Amino acid sequence: MVSSPVSVRTQIALLLREVEVGQNSGTGSLTWAVIEPIIGICLLSVIFMIAFPAPPLGDSFALFYATGLLPLILFQDVTQKLVVALRFSRPLMGFARVGVGDMILARAVFSLLTQLVAMSLILSSLGWLEGSLRALNLLQVFQSITALICLSLGAGVFGCWVGSIWPLWPRVWAVFLRPLVFVSGVFFLVDEIGDPFRDWLLWNPLAHVISSLRSGVYTGYSGDLASLPYVLLAAGLLGFAGLLGLRANLATLVDELA
Repeated sequence: MVSSPVSVRTQIALLLREVEVGQNSGTGSLTWAVIEPIIGICLLSVIFMIAFPAPPLGDSFALFYATGLLPLILFQDVTQKLVVALRFSRPLMGFARVGVGDMILARAVFSLLTQLVAMSLILSSLGWLEGSLRALNLLQVFQSITALICLSLGAGVFGCWVGSIWPLWPRVWAVFLRPLVFVSGVFFLVDEIGDPFRDWLLWNPLAHVISSLRSGVYTGYSGDLASLPYVLLAAGLLGFAGLLGLRANLATLVDELA
């Protein structure tokens, strides 16, 4: 899993391949990464504006749902790409300088850069329109996004390992991701949910990330129940287990994919 000194050029080549494939497919491009959450945010805003007089925080439905939907989309995109990273790059296994770590890293970097740029553009635009940019706690926002990146990578590497030994796992993971929009606090504040449901929801690391991010965006919201150390612990355990599994099965993986 350790990259060789010459693997930098290999990873750059793999990254350029990711960009080309993403542009050709359309769904992996930066344009789509911006358009998709905007459509979702607009739909959520219209629906909930009809049902409720105001969002749970602030005055902007769009900003509130953006702070919940964008972290979820980043997590989904990164993990789904890493789960199939080895199968996606299977034709390249014949090249001596292309390793398993290079394949995973290239997909992770491409997905993260795309989603982070999209998130920055959307949140900064909404903050500028709502006049709330000056109220941002940049340190809190940075810490929340860093924890989100770690969680996405950890879950992605773990899923990559499971997918390498169980081909059906990518489909199972896609099914598992769907209800996350309902249990991660995208539509509501986890703090306002009564027990025992709140305790159950707090087992979900994404709920902590979203609450923490919102505490950095809204000055009147502290997000006391959010624990970024818990998120980092979950990310570390998942990532460590995934790396151990991939390393243990490295020879078998190379033979199967070659």
